[in-house]
Amino acid sequence: MPALRSSEGTEDVARLNESCTGGFAGLIQEGGRMMGNPFVHMELVSTDVDKAKSFYGELFKWKLEDVDMGDMIYTLIKVGDGVGGGLMKNPVPDGHSMWLSYVKVGDVKKATSKAKSLGAKVKKDVTEVKDAGWLSIIVDPTGAMLGLWEPKKKKKAKRKKD
Repeated sequence: MPALRSSEGTEDVARLNESCTGGFAGLIQEGGRMMGNPFVHMELVSTDVDKAKSFYGELFKWKLEDVDMGDMIYTLIKVGDGVGGGLMKNPVPDGHSMWLSYVKVGDVKKATSKAKSLGAKVKKDVTEVKDAGWLSIIVDPTGAMLGLWEPKKKKKAKRKKD
């Protein structure tokens, strides 16, 4: 997931944050209680963004919305019901196309540290996504990659005193 800079419009940042907090992800329940750490964002890093957009747009009729990030275009994937995602050019030279899932955590630094203590390798250390949250990317002991996502807390509106 790209890092947003302060020059980006707040509308673009809000759309990215909405995508990353996963519409109904916070409502997932099991036995009447909230389940922890839901999947909240799916990201495709692709070697051919145009071909991927054409394929998935036609296959699933997803709404694809380009967001100018300054140094790149990040495409939001809006699926309607369910967890949305994003699409971007793979930044790794000679890298391949792949999907990456993100799991919501309460504290990305602690979760990254805990994963490391359990045998994970840190592929991308904790990085801020301006006005949206923080992410890290780990590789579990079996070699599977996973993103960890901590959304920024939404500010509560101040109440006027009578």
